[in-house]
Parts: sequence; C-alpha cells; structure tokens
Amino acid sequence: MPFSAGPKAAGQMLQGLGVQASKKILQTIKERDPQLAELIESSMIGIEDLRFITAKMLAEFLSQIKIEDLGLSLRISSPELKEYILKNVSKSISKDIEDVLKGPPQSVKKIEESQKRIIDIFKMKVERGELVISKNGDKLV
Repeated sequence: MPFSAGPKAAGQMLQGLGVQASKKILQTIKERDPQLAELIESSMIGIEDLRFITAKMLAEFLSQIKIEDLGLSLRISSPELKEYILKNVSKSISKDIEDVLKGPPQSVKKIEESQKRIIDIFKMKVERGELVISKNGDKLV
C-alpha cells in the first residue's frame, strides 16, 4: 500500500526516529526526490516547537536571534507559544517582544521572512544537538 498521508505526516514520523536516523532517511529521499525531501524537512521543525524546549534552552536560543524577528514571528503564532515565551524570558525582553507585537502593522511577507530566519537558526541548533525538542513531556536534565 503506498504512503499517502503527505510530507507533514512523513516529517512527524521522522522526528520520532532521532536526528541521525531521520538525516539518513531524508538523504535517501533527497537523492530520489529533492522537492519531496524539502517539503518533509520544512514540516519537521516549526516555530511552534519552541514550546518544547526548556526555559534555559530558550534563553540561550534568544541570544542567537533578533528579538524583533521573534516578536514579528509571534504575531502569527499560537497563543500558547506567545504565553510560553513571554513567561520564560526576562521582563526587559518580554517588554521588547510586546513592543514589537503591539507595533505598527507589518506585511505578511516581512513576518514570514522573520519566521524563516528564526526557524533556520532553530533547525541548525536542533541538528547540532544544542537544543532538544521534548514534545512527549519528558523532563530534560
């Protein structure tokens, strides 16, 4: 029976395998169908996954990105992500993020570009093992 659930489902399955195994499978897919591999890869890690890193990892991650990019990205993110980030950052960073959130309207293109910059850095840090996404609620130590 052929697999017909789509790239997002494939990405979710690969995420459950671990970094090395998913890289190997993605490489095989990339050799056969580069476009499909890109779709799967882009669906594997998204901005919403920031909710699944520890507060300490979040603090370290914030030092690698522009707060303006984060604020713009949060404009089109879930309320849960906004709440998680705002409760796990310092008051001054929270204020800076709120200022961007409440700032003048921005084009969707600009917001999507900001979100892409954040996701690119996030993916790189996850792939390097510098950040660990724990969606199943396991406590990280």
